[in-house]
Amino acid sequence: MIWPKKYSLNEINEFNKNCLVDHLEIQISAIDSSGLEATMPVKTFNQQPFGLLHGGASCSLAETLGSIAANLVLLGQDQVAVGQSLTANYLKPATNGIVTGRTEPIHIGKKSQVWSIEIKDENERLLSNFTLTVAIIPHLTL
Repeated sequence: MIWPKKYSLNEINEFNKNCLVDHLEIQISAIDSSGLEATMPVKTFNQQPFGLLHGGASCSLAETLGSIAANLVLLGQDQVAVGQSLTANYLKPATNGIVTGRTEPIHIGKKSQVWSIEIKDENERLLSNFTLTVAIIPHLTL
């Protein structure tokens, strides 16, 4: 188990209100002992002009998953995880329906974390995969 406590999906989704995650209709849909999942619809607002899911929207789903997971691991500490690098590989297009992303840790360290994210369509076809590296920094109040 990588989480320091049991989280509810409601609790996690409530934290994402009124930001990009909410506007892209990303919903955390599952949490288990080794990872986190989220869904995002493929609609005109996140497609590129040729009707395909926009790569930037896929990146947003991937970074959302990895960042939320990284920060859930740190909850209760006086630290936060902030994105440092996102690597993307686009394998197949999506034109409609719901895509689902899943993230699991590759490395959870004291100064950095690395997360693997896969995005699949409703038929379980792998659409894209990502690696997100986050830096662990002191929590700053601005």
